[in-house]
Amino acid sequence: MQSRHRGTYNDPMKKIVIGLLAHVDAGKTTCSESLLVASGQLRHAGRVDHQDAFLDYDAQERRRGITIYAKEARLHTAHAEIVLLDTPGHVDFSAEMERTLSVLDYALLILSSRELVQAHTRTIWKLLEQAHIPVFLFINKMDLSVRSRPELLADLQRELSPQIANWNAPQEEMALLDEKLLECFEQCGTLSDGEIAGAVARRSFSPAVFGSALHQDGISDLLAMLDRFTEERAYPAEFGARVFKISRDLQGNKLTHIRITGGSLKAKEVIAGEKIDQIRFYHGNTFTTQLSAEAGDLCTLKGPIRLQAGQGLGFEQTEAALPVGCLSCQMILPDSTDAFAFSRELVQLQEEDPSLQFTYHKEDSRISVRLMGRVQTEVLQQLILDRFHVPVSFSDSTVEYRETIRDVSEGVGHFEPLRHYAEVHLLLEPLPAGSGVEIDTSCPIDVLKPQWQSQILNALDSAALTGVLTDSPLTDLRITLISGRGSIKHTEGQDFREAALRALRQGLMKSRSVLLEPYGSFELRIPSETLSRASYDLEQRHASYETAVCPDGSSLLSGEGPVRLLQNYAAETASYTRGTGSFSLSFNGYQPSEDQEKLVGEAGYDALSDSAHPSFSIFCQHGAGFNVPWDQAEEYMHVPMRSSAPAAEAPSRPASLKVSDAELEAIMNRLYPKKERPSEPTPRQSAPASPAVRAAPVLPQILIVDGYNMIFSWDELKEEARQDLAAAREKLIAMLEEYSFHFNGRIMLVFDAYLVKDSIGSSMHADHLEIIYTRCGETADSYIEGRIEQLSRKYQVTVATSDQLEQLAVLQHGALRCPARELYQRIIAATRASLSESAASLHSGSYPLKDLKKKLEQD
Repeated sequence: MQSRHRGTYNDPMKKIVIGLLAHVDAGKTTCSESLLVASGQLRHAGRVDHQDAFLDYDAQERRRGITIYAKEARLHTAHAEIVLLDTPGHVDFSAEMERTLSVLDYALLILSSRELVQAHTRTIWKLLEQAHIPVFLFINKMDLSVRSRPELLADLQRELSPQIANWNAPQEEMALLDEKLLECFEQCGTLSDGEIAGAVARRSFSPAVFGSALHQDGISDLLAMLDRFTEERAYPAEFGARVFKISRDLQGNKLTHIRITGGSLKAKEVIAGEKIDQIRFYHGNTFTTQLSAEAGDLCTLKGPIRLQAGQGLGFEQTEAALPVGCLSCQMILPDSTDAFAFSRELVQLQEEDPSLQFTYHKEDSRISVRLMGRVQTEVLQQLILDRFHVPVSFSDSTVEYRETIRDVSEGVGHFEPLRHYAEVHLLLEPLPAGSGVEIDTSCPIDVLKPQWQSQILNALDSAALTGVLTDSPLTDLRITLISGRGSIKHTEGQDFREAALRALRQGLMKSRSVLLEPYGSFELRIPSETLSRASYDLEQRHASYETAVCPDGSSLLSGEGPVRLLQNYAAETASYTRGTGSFSLSFNGYQPSEDQEKLVGEAGYDALSDSAHPSFSIFCQHGAGFNVPWDQAEEYMHVPMRSSAPAAEAPSRPASLKVSDAELEAIMNRLYPKKERPSEPTPRQSAPASPAVRAAPVLPQILIVDGYNMIFSWDELKEEARQDLAAAREKLIAMLEEYSFHFNGRIMLVFDAYLVKDSIGSSMHADHLEIIYTRCGETADSYIEGRIEQLSRKYQVTVATSDQLEQLAVLQHGALRCPARELYQRIIAATRASLSESAASLHSGSYPLKDLKKKLEQD
C-alpha cells in the first residue's frame, strides 16, 4: 500500500480506516459501542455482558464475550468518513488481527488502566512498528484505576515508546517529539492540526486519551483526536487493491473483503480473471450495495471465488503467508463420515482463516488440524457443527516443531530407472530465524534447460518439505539449484521431481540439523507469597523472565519460554493461587530446542526407512536399476560435485559439462545393454552390495473412467452429445459394457452429478462394469481421487481421463493414467479381436460397438 499522505484535516470528508486493537478484557467492544453512539450511528450502546454488542453479532462471540472475526462499522466526524475495523483481542485469533494490518491507515490501541501493557500488547505494538502504522491510544477503565494519569503515561513511555504523549499536551511538549514539529513551532510559535497530523503519520507522536468507555468519559476527546490528527493517503490513478479477509454470507456465498489502494472498481467488472457481481459496504451485519468503489474504500465483493486473503490486485503485491498455528490435534469424526470427502469440505474454513491448516493422512484416513490454542479449537468445533452438521471432537493438542540446518551443504540426487534419467545438485544454506524457505536457481541455462530448471523449482515449491530429525516442516533454509543433467530421449517431468527431492534429503542427511520448537511470550501475575513457587515452575520449564512489583503489591513475571511446557500453565496458576493469579501466553516464533535429543528420541522417526521421502539415489546398469545410499551417492554422480570443481572455476558456477568418449560408451551400454551375462560390479559404474530392485507383486486391475470426460474427448460421442447428452451417455455405457468382457479386471464408470440438486449419488452393476453417479456437490475428480485412496492398496488402479491436472493428481496418488485417446484405441483393438474371433457376432444394429465396427469394416 502507498505510504504517502496528502492534505490536512481541512480536506472535505477524508477516507480513513482505523483498526481497533487490544488485549483481552481491555474494553475494546465497549469503546467501539461508545464511539458509534457518540457519532450518532447508534441510539444506545450494547454491552458484552448483555450479549447485544453491535459488532459482536456472531452467536459464538456473544456467548463467549470475545471478538472472533474482524468486522467493520462506519461513522462520520466533521471532516472524515471513518471505517472502524474491529479485530480480535484473544491470542488464539491474533492471525485474524494481523491480516487486517495491511489495509489500515491508523491503529487505535485500547488498554486497560489496571493491566496496562501485557505480553500480547507488546506483540501488537511490535507488529504496528514493523508495518509502520501510526497509533492512537485510549487508556480505558480509568474509573477503576489506582494510579494517576502521569504514572500510567510514564509506564507507557517506558514499556512501549517515548513518543507517546497526552493528546492535548502543551504544544511545546509535542514539538520536542519531532524535528519538523520543532522547526514549525520555532518559526510560528504554534502548531496547526495538519502539522500535528503529519507527526502522527510519521510515528513520531502517538497521542493518548484517558477515560472510561462504559461511562462515555473521554469518548468525545477520542473522536476529536481522530478527526483532527488524521490525514488521507494519496492514491494513484492506477487500480490497486488488497484482499484482507474471506467470509461467507448467510446464503453461503463467498465474500472477498478488500481495501482499494488506487483507481476505482465497478460492479460487473473483471479483476484477476473473475467477475464482480456485487460491491457491498458493510456496517455491522448489514450492508448497502453500490455500483462502484473508489480509492480508499473498504468494501466487500460478491462473485469472485478464487481470490485469497493476503492477495494483491492490480499494482499491489501479494503478501507473504502468515504463520499457521503452532499446535496440532487430530479431528475425531463420526464413523459414518468419510474422512477424505470431509477434508475437501474443510477447505472453505481454511480459506476464511489461513491460520488453520487441515491435513488428510491417507495412510490411516484421518484429519489433523493446526491451530493456535484451546479456545480456537472449541470455536472450530461449534463452527463445523453449525455449517456442516457434523459433530466432531479433537484430541489433546501437541506442539508443531520445525527443522533447519546449521551449516552449508550440497545435496545430490540421481533418478535413473530403466528409460528414465535425471540428476540434480542443490546448495542448502541456513537463513536467519523467521525467514521461511527460499527456493532459487543459479544454474546456467547451458547446463540445464530453462524448462528443466522450472520443473525442479516447481517440484520443490509444491512439495511438503520436511526434515530428517522428526519429519517436521523445514524453515529458515535457502535451497539453490546449482547443477544437474537430463536426457533428451529419456527424461520426463517426474524424473526431475524425483531427483530434486532426493537431492534435498541427501543434503539434509549430510548437514547438522536443528530442531526448532515454538516459544511464547508470557505474563504471570500472582500474589507475592506464591512467587517462589512460580519461579521454580518457570525454571523447570526452561523459561527466562523478569520480575516486577505491581502497585497493588502483587508480583508480575514476564518473559518467554517453550510453548510445549507453558501451554497448560494457566490452569496450574489458577490452582495454586486459588483463582487470584492469571497467566497469558502468546506465540512468539520458533527457537532451537534445548531438549532436541530427547524430543527426537520421543518422535521415533527413522529417515532412512521413510519410503515417502527417500534419500537414496537410483542408478542403472545392464538394464536394471539399483539403489545407492545417501552416504555413497556422491561417488556415483555423473555431474562433478561443486566442491570437486577446478579451483579456477568461479565458486557460483559449476564445472563445464563435457562428455568423454569413455562416458559416451558407458551411457550407451546402460541404455542399450549387451545381451551377455553381467560382470561383477566395478567402482563408480556399479551397484553396491544391496540387491537389485525387486519386481512388484501382480495386483488385480481396476479401470476407473471419467464418463463425461470421455464423451467430450471422443469425436463421435461429442457430436452425439450436442444433440442428446443422455443418448451419448448410454452409448458410452454400452461400449464399456462390451469392452469389460475383454478387460482383465473391473471397470468403474463415473459420471458427475454434483449439480443435480438433492442427489445422494447412486451406483449400478452390469457384469464387470459398475456405473456411478456422484452425489450433489461432489465432482467426478474428487470421487475418483477418494476411490484411489481406498483401492490402491489392493488393486492396480488405472484412471482414464484427458484432464492433465487430474492425470497429475492420479500419479501423485499412486495410480496409473490412461489418456482418453488411448482408451478409445484399446476399445477399437478389442473390437477388432472380437471380429476376428467370431464373425457371427456382426448382426447389424444389435452390437453395442456397431459404429466402431463400421469404421473397421470400411478400413
